[in-house]
Amino acid sequence: MELQFKKCNDFWIDNGVENLYNIFRKIGTCHPEIKFEIKSDKIIVQFDNINKFVDELAKIVEQLKYEKLLIEVEDKKTSAKKRVKKDYILIQYGSKDKNDINTLKEKIYLNPKDELNEIFNLITTKLKNSKSNKICLCCGEEFSKKYQNMKQASYPMTTKIKSLGGIRGTAENYNEMCPKCYLAGILEWTDDYIYKCLRDKSYMIIPYNFDLIKLNEFKDRYRNMGLLNSNNRYCNIGENMEIYGKYSALLKFYEYLIDNAKLNENPNVEWYIIDIPNKDVKNIKIDKFEMVGEIFNVMKIIIEELDGDSIYGDFLNEIYIKEDGKNKFEWEKTDELREKVSEAFLINNFRKFVKCFIPKNKCIVVLSNDAREILEKIIIHWRWIKLGIPKEHLETIKKSGYVIAEVCKNNNLNLLYKLDKVRTSEEFWGVMREISRKMISLDDKNTKYINPMVLSDLISLVKEYEKDWKELRDLLEIYSCMYISIKKYKNEDEECINK
Repeated sequence: MELQFKKCNDFWIDNGVENLYNIFRKIGTCHPEIKFEIKSDKIIVQFDNINKFVDELAKIVEQLKYEKLLIEVEDKKTSAKKRVKKDYILIQYGSKDKNDINTLKEKIYLNPKDELNEIFNLITTKLKNSKSNKICLCCGEEFSKKYQNMKQASYPMTTKIKSLGGIRGTAENYNEMCPKCYLAGILEWTDDYIYKCLRDKSYMIIPYNFDLIKLNEFKDRYRNMGLLNSNNRYCNIGENMEIYGKYSALLKFYEYLIDNAKLNENPNVEWYIIDIPNKDVKNIKIDKFEMVGEIFNVMKIIIEELDGDSIYGDFLNEIYIKEDGKNKFEWEKTDELREKVSEAFLINNFRKFVKCFIPKNKCIVVLSNDAREILEKIIIHWRWIKLGIPKEHLETIKKSGYVIAEVCKNNNLNLLYKLDKVRTSEEFWGVMREISRKMISLDDKNTKYINPMVLSDLISLVKEYEKDWKELRDLLEIYSCMYISIKKYKNEDEECINK
């Protein structure tokens, strides 16, 4: 008997189809008589004995339930072990079993063998020419009898509120789902994707390519490396407390692929990010992200240069926020900042990246020595080389940033804010004139290491490359922020960081 599961250009169902292929492979390793094949638009499985095939599939589903969906935790009141589902899983709890242990409501996870027999009986039933045939909302194919209606457990994008006009609308055919798509959808929860749970929401981050073969090749790359740790309830990549949101998770993931899996080319995948609120009504949101080749190449070059250090561990995790006048870091704000820095970098938005480092609300961004060194590498490879300006001119930008930091470090941050808000080159020159006047009024102690001609050099540089004045402004800002941090907190911060 031969069965085909076709893609339907939907990221959830198509990933589910690819995941079915991965599951069928596991069966095939022990049962070579079961054949399987993946093509760009479908997967094919062949077997002689359907009962044996279903038995083996049921064993794997049972195993995956405990590996991917459920986890043992300690009860805070009794200290006893209890089984719970991971926070992002949109499958309801069923009744507790005879041992008072939580179960999942979906029958395929409660009694896999019987339910799979029923599903494959429906799949293998020959379709009759009848007006009563149904059309699957996912794949668009006809089928005679459904196994279950579409719901969030099998297709998370299903809304639970009728007034939103979603799947559970007034039209009867809005909930039709064929048994094949149900199987792919309900088992997608056991697939290999990134997840991160926060206090108020959870994220599922799922790769996608329209070609099932390419999607499978990409997922096998990290499957075979054991990158994702499904034993953690809240996050399956890195240490939970060191992943701050969806973009920091992706940054960690790509760095691992480049450094450990030796990924040399930017994979042609989109990422679908499912935002799941941690409350009773689970109306989810979907975002998309695609890594651009420019950022992938920047990461690859920097990782090769670091030779053991990492962008994530030695840059992102070494950025802190400190409130002026306090000798401790603001950890909640630090986590938010690290996520914003990750986002700005990955979406290739240098302007947004720079704004992350500007002091605001009496808070200043602090960087360790390693973080400052890596930040310079990011600046050079991400922006400076792209501008095509000789590297020796970067010293002019850095020295000018030092001057601005000296002028702004004590109650003159408004000049930095003015610099950030300039909209034209004329406004830029106006702010620079103000900074020059302030520099003249500095005492000898503060001008000891300042070259008074550096701002003249900056003016010449910006006039020569006036079409890039905004980029030069951004570089000036980020160096100014770095030097402000050094001047205000260097000794204190080294002590805090090393505690």
